[in-house]
Amino acid sequence: MGGRAWVVRKGLMYYLLAAIQMCFLIPRPAWADDICSLLAPVCIREADTAPLGEKLPLILIHGLNAGDIFAPPQADAWDNFLNYHNGNPALKAIFKPYLVSYYSNAASVSNLGGALCDVIDKMNRDDPDNFGNKNFVLVGHSMGGLVARNSLTFRQDSGAFSGKALGERVLKIITLATPHHGSPLANDQARDQRAGIGWKTVIDGYERLFRSSGPAWDQVNRSDLRWDNYDGLLDYNSYPDEKNFWLDDLNQNRIHDSKIIAYSGTTAPGDGCWSEYCWGATILGGAFDLANDGVVPLSSAQFEGHLVVTRYFSDYNHSEMVRGKNPGDPLLFERIRDDLLNIERPADKAILISPSGYVSTSTPTYSWGAVLTASQYYLEVNDSTKAGRIQAWYTAKEAGCASGTGICSVSPATALANGAAQWRIQTRNDSGDGPWSEAMSFTVAEGITWLSFTEGNPGVPGDGLVVNSACGQFHLNPAFSLKGVTNGLTLSIFPTSTENLFATLYVNKGPRSDGLGALMLLSSPTSVTTKNGARGIFFNITQSSLEQAVKIVNLLFTNYTLDDLDIIGLEITAIPFATCSYHAPLDAIAIGQGQNIVP
Repeated sequence: MGGRAWVVRKGLMYYLLAAIQMCFLIPRPAWADDICSLLAPVCIREADTAPLGEKLPLILIHGLNAGDIFAPPQADAWDNFLNYHNGNPALKAIFKPYLVSYYSNAASVSNLGGALCDVIDKMNRDDPDNFGNKNFVLVGHSMGGLVARNSLTFRQDSGAFSGKALGERVLKIITLATPHHGSPLANDQARDQRAGIGWKTVIDGYERLFRSSGPAWDQVNRSDLRWDNYDGLLDYNSYPDEKNFWLDDLNQNRIHDSKIIAYSGTTAPGDGCWSEYCWGATILGGAFDLANDGVVPLSSAQFEGHLVVTRYFSDYNHSEMVRGKNPGDPLLFERIRDDLLNIERPADKAILISPSGYVSTSTPTYSWGAVLTASQYYLEVNDSTKAGRIQAWYTAKEAGCASGTGICSVSPATALANGAAQWRIQTRNDSGDGPWSEAMSFTVAEGITWLSFTEGNPGVPGDGLVVNSACGQFHLNPAFSLKGVTNGLTLSIFPTSTENLFATLYVNKGPRSDGLGALMLLSSPTSVTTKNGARGIFFNITQSSLEQAVKIVNLLFTNYTLDDLDIIGLEITAIPFATCSYHAPLDAIAIGQGQNIVP
């Protein structure tokens, strides 16, 4: 998502602080540890160092710091929730929390949303096989909820969800006291006109006490939080410059409303109170007749007019909607816990079974272990001539595993080309697409008759049959018939060493018990190959070489054709025809019709 523009307003105090730190090397303030870089609008870090493993990322986004221009992050707002999370085994088993940090009043919410998608994309690239494959949950307090909602429209550039909007990956968005419709407190003259002259002194006092060093009504991020006027509360005809076009546009997009759980709270106004939330509640309640938490009206936090799930907490002010009321009152965190644990997780990763190794058909059956949480499976197969040769969705019922247990299998009619192939499975359920399985490779060898690894298994030294270990001679039992061979042979040998070896094939008419054969046919190695971690030597034997062998046989016998002959044994030597020069045991052997197919 590189290249998203964002505007930074750096206050004079920030520049002075940075200069002092660089010149005199004073310690950075504690909040600096919550950010990745002073030049990045958004960063994200792990809230604990435990591996992500099979857990879901839980991404926590703090709210606005209204105290200053270029105000530092407030990731500590989540401290109480993290303590609760770490002490709750059920939450800790399913979710791994991550903390998002950003400077307030430096970049617009719109640009912060794009930057959030950027840092998630970087995590996709840094951990493509784990984080990059995961769905996740966003939890945002106050303006953090707007940052979360705005990020959903940006597309990812990497990971399993590359090319998809972030919203397609998010399972749920929990917003805590988020001003979905803004707040009249962020406005200016339109607010004052609606409140009336009798409230002017109170509003001016609020601005002096709590907003004097922060942004003006037309500066980010206060400008992002002006009332969207969904209910016609303010007179934007008279004050058109205060209209919040950005928030109005964001709220026109309802595609992800079903994923939102909107938490709200209210606190009571009072006479003679001096806290920020008491003053705010007094103004919003008295001048505008809006129930509120001291900053955000109840109707805004509950996203009135949108079909979202809501949670309400009486006598909770704006700060308590993220920090909780006190350690002895875990009501807020218990409700968040319940909502998190009730989220339907995406289907788990499938474990592939077959095909692997060699298959003698171009239309193999694909089998994998059923996934209990999956309702659909996506099969992708690449063959030697085309990526995505097969791309198809199957229901669990179509794959024969509707119960979510046992083995799933499908047999597509699409034929694969001979040669190397690879396949994988992606799961899906009502929560969306699950992760891809690990890929499994196989080789299509239709029309090629393979002699099994008759002398043992590659990678299991010593299990091969050694007829004469002193001379490195090996019988083939049964013998390999040359009848019908028209395109040469492939020979793969897996001895315990592959240095400077040559193979001599013994050809005769039918199996013989008196020695290895009447003819020796020499081939030099074509290449070195591996199977199951074992190194071997690979030979291509041309059809013309076999025909030449027939001529040599007929010097000793008469009227034989290739169809009359068998390969009955071989000898491995360090130099051509150097009998008894190889002494290591043979691990395995494979012979097949056709060339250029390496086990």
